[in-house]
Amino acid sequence: MTTVSTEFLSHTLPFQTNLKHAWHPNPTNTVITCSNRRLNNKGHTKVTSSDTRPHQHYDFRDTNHIKSLNRLCKTGKYTEALYFLEQMVMNGYKPDVILCTKLIKCLFTSKRTEKAVRVMEILEQYGEPDSFAYNAVISGFCRSDRFDAANGVILRMKNRGFSPDVVTYNILIGSLCARGNLDLALKVMDQLLEDNCNPTLITYTILIEATIIHGGIDEAMRLLDEMMSRGLQPDIYTYNVIVRGMCKRGLVDRAFEFVSNLSITPSLNLYNLLLKGLLNEGRWEAGERLMSDMIVKG
Repeated sequence: MTTVSTEFLSHTLPFQTNLKHAWHPNPTNTVITCSNRRLNNKGHTKVTSSDTRPHQHYDFRDTNHIKSLNRLCKTGKYTEALYFLEQMVMNGYKPDVILCTKLIKCLFTSKRTEKAVRVMEILEQYGEPDSFAYNAVISGFCRSDRFDAANGVILRMKNRGFSPDVVTYNILIGSLCARGNLDLALKVMDQLLEDNCNPTLITYTILIEATIIHGGIDEAMRLLDEMMSRGLQPDIYTYNVIVRGMCKRGLVDRAFEFVSNLSITPSLNLYNLLLKGLLNEGRWEAGERLMSDMIVKG
């Protein structure tokens, strides 16, 4: 079973926060386990304040504050939005998980990692985070090549009663494949299967595309067979990935054979990929025959 290092955020980010329950688990090794996603968001109910919070309690959505916060997010004023969020929770308002998740994504996109983590801390202490919020943080760290920090979020997620789901795994696998780290992506896939998660069509398509680029066609076709043995049927995007990969590797004839054996009528995109492959090799006559075939088949 694959063991993943989980050096955590407090050891990689210089947090300065007065929140009581900041993220400070000890560095350790953990084995990621998977179960059905548990949503911890029970709706927008009133919250009971701690002894440091004001006595009044407000439902976050009962005020105009949420409109102001949403407006700050829409106009790209993310630092101001974070400050506004901090002031709201200190005055007894419960943060909205959907809006906080949006803010987390925007802060990561604008490369304000520390502020994105601060929003998650606020949501954990004063609100009710869910798997979508945790996955947003994991995705943000993966896009920044911070895989140790992403694994740390998974540990935090598990400690709070959530388990990584197939979306979490797809984020990790996709990020690793995009950076050419196919071997580690396949190990994550092994972990997914060992933890009784069900991979999706997206999971396999990501791996097939990366395997064609960094591994080989034969390995990619084995993944396709494995996918279909699990009852997952490839869609047009999966077929496009395979045919495009074959043509890029100079295997146009094999791409033709693959398309001719499909049980579905090839799409225009597939024909265009084959035509491009032929023309790139200077096979003009074969390209003309393909065009004629496309016209006949409509």
